[in-house]
Amino acid sequence: MATDILLINPPYRMVPPFTYDRYEQIDPPRNLAILAAWLEASGVSVEILDAPVLEMSFDDIAQMIRQRRPRIIGITNRSTSTFPMVQRVASIAKAVSPEAPVIVGGTYVSWMPEEALSNCRDIDYLVIGEGDIQTPELVTRLLDGRSVHDIAGLAYRDPSSPQHIKRTPPARVVEDLDQIPFPAYHLVPIEKYVGRGERYILSLTRGCIFHCEYCTSSFERGRVRSHSVAKVMSELRWAYEKGFRYFYFFDDILTVDRERIVELCDAIIGSGLSFPWHCLTRSEYVDEALLHKMKAAGCDRIAYGVESASASSLASFRRRVKKTREAFALTRMAGIRSIAFAVFGFPGETFADQIATIRWLRELNPGMVRDFTYKPYPGTPQYANPEKFGIQISDRNFVRWSQQDEPVHRTEHLSEEEIIEVRVLCSYIFRSQGQLQGGVRYRRKKKVVMVRVENGALIYNHYKADEERRVDLYLNCLRVSALYFEVMLHCDGYHNVPAITEIIAKLFNLDRDGAYRKVRHVVEHASQHGMLEEMPALAPALPDGVDATPPDGTEAAVRLPAEDRILSAPGLG
Repeated sequence: MATDILLINPPYRMVPPFTYDRYEQIDPPRNLAILAAWLEASGVSVEILDAPVLEMSFDDIAQMIRQRRPRIIGITNRSTSTFPMVQRVASIAKAVSPEAPVIVGGTYVSWMPEEALSNCRDIDYLVIGEGDIQTPELVTRLLDGRSVHDIAGLAYRDPSSPQHIKRTPPARVVEDLDQIPFPAYHLVPIEKYVGRGERYILSLTRGCIFHCEYCTSSFERGRVRSHSVAKVMSELRWAYEKGFRYFYFFDDILTVDRERIVELCDAIIGSGLSFPWHCLTRSEYVDEALLHKMKAAGCDRIAYGVESASASSLASFRRRVKKTREAFALTRMAGIRSIAFAVFGFPGETFADQIATIRWLRELNPGMVRDFTYKPYPGTPQYANPEKFGIQISDRNFVRWSQQDEPVHRTEHLSEEEIIEVRVLCSYIFRSQGQLQGGVRYRRKKKVVMVRVENGALIYNHYKADEERRVDLYLNCLRVSALYFEVMLHCDGYHNVPAITEIIAKLFNLDRDGAYRKVRHVVEHASQHGMLEEMPALAPALPDGVDATPPDGTEAAVRLPAEDRILSAPGLG
């Protein structure tokens, strides 16, 4: 007998191999399992096809649809970067079972329903937002052959005009989160997750009180709803009995309700269970007593969104960071490993701003740094109007739109290569404990073009003074010696002057003093003509400048040299 609905968790990749070794984290499909529980409560027969943990290919999915013959097919869209996999599964579903309606819900499709339906003709209905209320109603009406076009929280093609996308008013959300049923993990191969040693994910809250423009993680903003601690503890005990030994609270800000998290910690301590767990929060929502309570309850890692050292950049996204230095110090004192999230490639930032972010991270001294690439995600103003924010989107293949992947954009100040460069640099410093050459280092400015020619080189100087600039582009070039070219070539931001001197001495058979004088001459000449900039230092600020007290007044005054004051700019704590 055909099942009513087959819910599919697509593969993580578009191309083989579809195997996932122990170094690739796979979380149980919690949201899909919750929807399955809602559907079962409505009398619907449900199956879940969990492709990632079963290491299934797209051909395997096609075969499973043939075998199960579902009346409806549902697909979860975990993130923008997984939408291409959703499209592939939807296409397979229509080819194998053309009469079965295809429903998709999740992140990208909720923020950009018109675009998603326009780009994928194989999707029939989109569930917008959290989906708890409208999904069971949609499925039961489809099974009964009734009209669905008045259900709130949907998007679909107008039956009378398929080119026109219709979107119904927003659906209401579940206010009392304890009414949400336990995830239908009996439909998921949960033993495979336990066998792989994967973490168990759960949440205390839904929603976020903030409105940071670069973030699309919460459908509900400006408020937070909470489960009771008793409900959370019941799920923790179940997962522990199943064999899970590590837990992750994926709330946007776990500690936003201090009383609730203290109650949860006390319940964990009193439960007799012992397990490590980690979470996300913001630096202004922790204090010394709370952190020690969390440590006693098993919290071993806390991730904070540092994002950037540029206060102006964060402010442009309606993001304000407070008490950062204090939070990292207190987390260390409590014996909890801190994780700093940093994002590179924000519009409006320069390469120097990104280096300042690395310096800020070094000063915070976190236990771990996770670096990400900024993405102008669908649903943000930057995606809707990138030109307004100085963004050029260079790659619209959403497979590349994971924050851990390469940039898909450039800005007025940053190229894709520069964003990649600073991410590689950040990873080298914080993952490998790597060090760069000290001393003063210089970097060629963007738009300075060098061409090696016979007996020397040509350099196009984009930064020639206006009063000296000629209309004929070629007349703005300098003809320089081979030695000049080699010095400029090694002004890459990572060779210091002594290192360049050693290279020049060997290449041109010069004594060290003679090589040093020539290197200095080139550096001074190129700097005078605007072709070089001094690379910002990566070492933490030294206590040898004027007093600089953070504007919020929450931390002790520190002494910073003038070039380091960006680290105490408004909003950074």
